[in-house]
Order: sequence, then structure tokens, then C-alpha cells
Amino acid sequence: MTLWSRFRPKKKLQNTLSSLPWKTLLSRFSGEEDIRDWCKCSNCSLECIRKPEECRCCMDMDRCTERMAEVEKDGQCITAHPGYAACCLNTWVLSTAAISLRTMAQKTYSATKIEKNAAELEFMRSVAYRQFVRLVYAYVGASRRVPLPNCVYNSIREAFPNVDSEYKGYEEEET
Repeated sequence: MTLWSRFRPKKKLQNTLSSLPWKTLLSRFSGEEDIRDWCKCSNCSLECIRKPEECRCCMDMDRCTERMAEVEKDGQCITAHPGYAACCLNTWVLSTAAISLRTMAQKTYSATKIEKNAAELEFMRSVAYRQFVRLVYAYVGASRRVPLPNCVYNSIREAFPNVDSEYKGYEEEET
């Protein structure tokens, strides 16, 4: 794999994300389809999940399985990737990464945090989600969002919990 191929947007990104029909995501979200039937990594849970788009197992996502194969951890949860905890859960790394991140409106994450008077843990969650996208997809294009695997939402929300356990969930566009 060349350096360039790792950082250019993947054409099959959309195909990878849309490979699960909406009806399937809804049945998972509603509990109609038992989590033991669709979670292959053993780390999925509906406890902190707010939207159907968050009901994807990392083992169903090509880029996650490719990243795990690269580090010879085939068949394991993406949260077991050697870079996951360091890149996505370390507050020092997240604080540093936030400096270079921008919103769709081209504001820095740090400025947005101050503007919205965001709580520290909420801020860390939002940066952690972006860091995961960087870790797995490298670059998906400006102003593009991708739903993350269920296990990743749960891991990040456990590390940076909301006091009342209420989360916004995956958002297609910034509000």
C-alpha cells in the first residue's frame, strides 16, 4: 500500500456504509433482531445507542476489518487495534488533535467548544469520533460524516460519559 493510497478518499466508502439496508438497521435498533445475532465482535450494546445508524458491528465494516488485518489481529474488535486507545481515548492526544480539526463551517473545534460552552467530556467525545475516522479511513473528504461501529460509540461514550447518559447520536449534517 502506498502512502497516497492510504490518504486518498476511498471510492467504495459509500458502498461499505450502505451495505446494510435501512430495514436491517431499524430491526437491530428496535431489538427485533437480537444483538447476539448481529454483533460479531462481542462489544456491541444498545445501552448508549440513540439512532439506527449506530447499529453496525465493526466486523461488518470493510475498513475496520482491513485495519485489523494490517496489524495481524483479524477477527478481533476494532477497539483492540493497537492505535485505538492511544488515538481515540487519550485526552492529551485528543486535545492536541482538536487544534487542527475544523467544523463544516470551518471553525476550529477549540473555538466551537468555547462558543457552545460545551462540557469537556462532550468535547472529548466529538474529537474522539473524528480521530476514529482518521484512524480507520484516514480521509473521507471535507464535510463528510460516516457512522461509526457500535462498539466504538460505546467505548468512547464509556470513556467520556454524559452525566445523564443522554447522547445526540449520529448526525448526518452539523446543526
